[in-house]
Amino acid sequence: MEMGLSELPVRPIDHLPALGAAEAVAIAGKAGTFTYAELEQAVGRLATWLLGLGIAPGERVASWVAKGQIACLMPLAAARAGMIHVPVNPLLKRAQVAYILADSGAALLVATSSRLATLETGDVPKGCRSIAEDALLPAAMDCEALPPSSANPDDLAAILYTSGSTGRPKGVMLSHANLWLGAVSVAEYLRLTPQDRVLAVLPFSFDYGQNQLFSTWAAGGTVVPL
Repeated sequence: MEMGLSELPVRPIDHLPALGAAEAVAIAGKAGTFTYAELEQAVGRLATWLLGLGIAPGERVASWVAKGQIACLMPLAAARAGMIHVPVNPLLKRAQVAYILADSGAALLVATSSRLATLETGDVPKGCRSIAEDALLPAAMDCEALPPSSANPDDLAAILYTSGSTGRPKGVMLSHANLWLGAVSVAEYLRLTPQDRVLAVLPFSFDYGQNQLFSTWAAGGTVVPL
């Protein structure tokens, strides 16, 4: 009898690409098309590139981007490099972003050039490097792919911030296990299959938005970021 997703051992979140068939499509739409094999390679290469910046394991890396390739890859690549991913809602204004960067202790901000241009002196904390998204992917894809991590599932993997609608945004700390179990439980609850295509409408900085990405990959299906 085939084992259900929730019965699988809990693994680091960057192991998700291994749950899909290598030739199956993991990402489709305007973000480009990636098979699961290509997703695995891209995650590994981006992880190597992050480590090449000299950012230490355990440090925070923030992404302030629309739902393109970097938004899809960064949650797994940062985890594979042993870093903590901080996705920032692309609709936030500079003052809100500045608060999140300072509060999380971010060592790196990856953002679109247009978003970086809105930041003012002092918005990016001292010691936090800023890199334009369009310069990142070509450089990263020339790197050798880092293999799947051996992280402890209880290790911190991400910090997702609330909207701040009732005050300042609050960071919610999520382990590899939190993300993995959320992905497989929703995939089972929705009865997702490798034949399914999931339209990801919600922001990846939002917990259920990111879960749309992860639960689709847990089922071996195709996610279409909108």
